[in-house]
Amino acid sequence: MTGFVLGAVAAAATALVVLLVARARLSAARAELTRVREESKASTVRYHLLEAAVGQVEELVAILSPDFRIELANDALYRAVGRERPALDDTDFRTLLAGESRAAFAEAVAGARDARVWRGSHTHERHDGSTFPAAVAVVAVRDGAGAADHLVLIERDITEESRLRDQLIHTERLSAVGQLVSGVAHELNNPLQAILGFAELMIETQQGEQNLRDLRQVRAEAVRAGKIIRNLLAFVRRSSVERMLADVNDLLRATVALRAYEFGGAGIVLEERYGDDVPPVWVNREEVQQVLLNLILNAEQAMRGAHQDGTLTVETRAVGASVVVDVRDTGPGVPSRLLGRVFEPFFSTKGVGEGTGLGLSIALGIAEAHGGLLSIVPTPSGACFRLTLPASRPVPSANASAEPARRALIADDDPGVRATLQNILTERGLTVDLAVDGEAAVSLLATHHYDLMFCGVRLPKMGGLALYTRISDDYGELAGHFAFIASQHLDAESLAIMERGRVPVLARPLSVADVDETIGRLRAAPLV
Repeated sequence: MTGFVLGAVAAAATALVVLLVARARLSAARAELTRVREESKASTVRYHLLEAAVGQVEELVAILSPDFRIELANDALYRAVGRERPALDDTDFRTLLAGESRAAFAEAVAGARDARVWRGSHTHERHDGSTFPAAVAVVAVRDGAGAADHLVLIERDITEESRLRDQLIHTERLSAVGQLVSGVAHELNNPLQAILGFAELMIETQQGEQNLRDLRQVRAEAVRAGKIIRNLLAFVRRSSVERMLADVNDLLRATVALRAYEFGGAGIVLEERYGDDVPPVWVNREEVQQVLLNLILNAEQAMRGAHQDGTLTVETRAVGASVVVDVRDTGPGVPSRLLGRVFEPFFSTKGVGEGTGLGLSIALGIAEAHGGLLSIVPTPSGACFRLTLPASRPVPSANASAEPARRALIADDDPGVRATLQNILTERGLTVDLAVDGEAAVSLLATHHYDLMFCGVRLPKMGGLALYTRISDDYGELAGHFAFIASQHLDAESLAIMERGRVPVLARPLSVADVDETIGRLRAAPLV
């Protein structure tokens, strides 16, 4: 009996121990399950937070499986390739690439798996068949065993960067061409100056009809060559050295007349409004006409492109110390998002092959070089471009009566220019002294009195601008009888000095008519 009782007690004790162990294990299992659930919940929250964060970045992000299928991608990627996000990401990433990049993608992945990160670029193909370049970083994500089981791609559309790089290369090439053209034009101008100058002087003294015809032909060809050189220089610089007083109304009328016939065929109504008492402006006529023609052509093309009849209004008026020209059209206008870009070089709203994007940029440069402004004016409909130029005070007429000039100084380092000018001035009854550099000119100024002076812009031993400043300080009255000779590009500082002093500029190659006109203007000022 006693043994039976002891056995029962032992069994009960064992059962109690087993129960306690089971409860402990169950409690541990519940704790583990709770922990797993909490971790799973936290992981899910982290996943959704990460997905939301990645979805808001502008970079293109994708997570790929080892066989290159997309497991997760942000909206930016699908927007960039022009596709709708699928319900379940399972797209082969390589189908989003252009042919050449598709073939090279495996090499990029191999590089990432070897070095963990691979950086480079590839080309995406949009749904419509167009492409765009992207800079990409491929990161290999490894599992516990060290094997790469996922790939993370972070990309950036570099279309604009590529465009700017190509634009910079193009601009640098244009700059190099410009420097070459400027140097060649300057060297050609020197012998051309001698040919033109002496041909004109011989025409004045030649009697034989056959010789006169030959000389006139030589002069005509020299003038033609000079125009070609000036056109080349106009290509490489923002402002010509030749300035004169001009009537803006006349310039605008002449420019409008070039397109008047086309307006009728396009159904465009032209309205011209010319202000009274508009003061003259000190400009290069051809350059200002180029600006006006560009604005008129842009307005015409905008209305033609909209396939509608329209009205082109041109208007001039004086506003304070400025002259204003408005060119207004009733076309579709300029979108507000593009207002800040229309004057950028190479920017164009036209289709491929329809424009270089340089027209308004060059026009703005010409306006600013003249001390003016070119801008877009807000208007209820269409577009209105406004050219503003500073008004100029009248310059005495070249025919005004004045005491003849008696002595002239020519300072230039080119012997052809010196000889041509000396012969012309001598024929006009002036005594002429010559200087080959700035220091020689200063020495002559200290020992002689001069009524006229012609000076090259770039002189050895003292530049023409420095010499002009010296004359303005020490021989003030002679500064009003001073003219520059130039053929090369002039910087903004040089043009500003000439503009302030209204200093005439003779462009090489010089012609007798140009020299006579300049002499007349210089003689019209009060003499010493």
